[in-house]
Amino acid sequence: MDSEFITVAIVDSDQPIETRRCRLVRLPDGTRAALWRGLAWPIRPGERIDVAGPASEVPPPDPRFGLIDGDEEAWLVLEGSVTVRDAAVTALRRADVGVLRSGPWLGDPVDGVVGSNFIRFARPQVSDLRQAIANILENTVIAASARPDPADRMRALAVELMETRAELARVKMVQTEQQPELSVSTEEELARVQQENAALMREITDLHGQLAAGRPFRPEPNRAASRLQDEIAMLLGSLRPDLRFLRDSLTVLAGEFAHRGGLYRAVQELGSDALGRAWKKMYAAPGWWERHVSNGQDDSGRLYVRRAEGRWEVLVSHKSQQARDLGWLARCPST
Repeated sequence: MDSEFITVAIVDSDQPIETRRCRLVRLPDGTRAALWRGLAWPIRPGERIDVAGPASEVPPPDPRFGLIDGDEEAWLVLEGSVTVRDAAVTALRRADVGVLRSGPWLGDPVDGVVGSNFIRFARPQVSDLRQAIANILENTVIAASARPDPADRMRALAVELMETRAELARVKMVQTEQQPELSVSTEEELARVQQENAALMREITDLHGQLAAGRPFRPEPNRAASRLQDEIAMLLGSLRPDLRFLRDSLTVLAGEFAHRGGLYRAVQELGSDALGRAWKKMYAAPGWWERHVSNGQDDSGRLYVRRAEGRWEVLVSHKSQQARDLGWLARCPST
């Protein structure tokens, strides 16, 4: 046995099924387990796994987080499933941290963390924000990461499928080399690997159906550029050099907008007749105009602008933040 794989006999009670090489994993209590059909099966004496017994979801790694710290707000960027994110939201609220919004993270890695979800929150008045957040999340998020999630099993099945396909390619190569006299053992091994490949494909298809039925569409994170936020700033600067983005507008654009075409079109309207038609004057914040923009998923993006000293001041936000934003805009001094 090497450090990552183990050859185990797979049985159903006392009935043998097959012997195969499986990935070796560890359960949370340290028990050795073999990955088979997307689940972790405890390894019994004699290097056996019994599919009639209990199995576990594949233990995910401990979650890590990145932090974007601002003057009034901050973003917690998390690895892991929606289950982990929701547990973090609960933990923050219990610690009296004002959670403003959460969703899929679409921006660059933060602090080396390629995050899948974010939580935007009102920054608490603490000297060391990272340590404060780490203390809040320490137990809750790690416990949540061990709870089953269909997406986690999907990833485990995908890994197993790739390994099975590599084995299938190896057996086919042996088959080619032995032609025209193919041994019985090679024929049997080829049939076994083909059956395993087909079974994994069926399970992955079933899981795809479960995920589609139980979850809304989430766009894949856009990480083609290493510095997405810088590229957005450069593009907007070339489109409209007379814009000044306020607060954390560029972070919102990079991390919360799946597509930014609607916003690019909206800023091109500034100074034109369209400002009176597509924009709404904000009486609660004199001097400001509001426009709905698509964030690539729905029409919940919000764009607030005003003219000040020959430039347009711009705040990019979200519908759910409107009450908070209105208060901030009304207090915002003209520069």
